[in-house]
Amino acid sequence: MKLIALLLITVLSSTVAQCQSSAELMNIGNAHFLIGNYTLALPYFTKATQCITTSPKANYMTALCHYNLKNYTVANTYFTNELSIDSNCAQAYYFKSYIANNNIDSALHYISKAINLQPHKVAYLITKADIYYNHKQYPQAIIEYNNVLLINKKQDYALYKLGYCNYYVGNVIAACLHWSKISELDDFENETFITELINNTRNKK
Repeated sequence: MKLIALLLITVLSSTVAQCQSSAELMNIGNAHFLIGNYTLALPYFTKATQCITTSPKANYMTALCHYNLKNYTVANTYFTNELSIDSNCAQAYYFKSYIANNNIDSALHYISKAINLQPHKVAYLITKADIYYNHKQYPQAIIEYNNVLLINKKQDYALYKLGYCNYYVGNVIAACLHWSKISELDDFENETFITELINNTRNKK
């Protein structure tokens, strides 16, 4: 993948001076983006948004570059631009929820929009649960992590977080039950950690 991207950069960059079309700019930007060169990709995507102001893809990729470069305020602006063109981009709402994480109402607003568009996307459901968890609203977080398990009952991260949510609300038995389910998963490798976690929790009762 990296070799192909490098070849694309070599070929496409030779015509940068003559590059006028949005498609050409997007191709060069994508070639840089694929190998993680977000700084180099950014000006091409930005220029593409100027060539065609109604391009949702150009705005989205520009936003994504800024997001990966931790320019969150600018990223948020481009995600907003993208959604003004295509209001059905669940990923844009997903990233806006991360940017708004310190404001629980805004974060929940955006992730709920993403979930409405893709209701069975586990990553979105986990993000909603995490928002409640990070703001210490554990009863609501328990509901949301359980919604994840309705989609995938073996989702180890949700089980792990459910353990802590129940622990924080004083339900040690439920906490240990969720953690014990993790150690029963076929691909689980860190059984010692979970065993110690359960034993230490029980000893604190």
